Amino acid sequence: MFEPERRRGAEDRDAVVERLVDGMVAEAVADIDKPHVLVSFEPVSGTTFITGPYVNALEALGAADRERVSDEVEFAGQVPRTHVVMRLLVPL
Repeated sequence: MFEPERRRGAEDRDAVVERLVDGMVAEAVADIDKPHVLVSFEPVSGTTFITGPYVNALEALGAADRERVSDEVEFAGQVPRTHVVMRLLVPL
């Protein structure tokens, strides 16, 4: 007797989750074309470097890859820096 209500509730919840995920994916895809920065952290000294802004995420990823290659040469596999690409947010 209560099964249809439970099923409907689960379907409603699934629809809400699907819309939420679709919205998050659409926002993430739109963010790809927005300015990004490269944040690099050097664990030995604790220094953080920020470079950019880059025109879009692809340009920032290219810079991150160049830094990674440079790290392999400079550090020879020991304590490399960590590089993270982040969207540059507009100040409020």
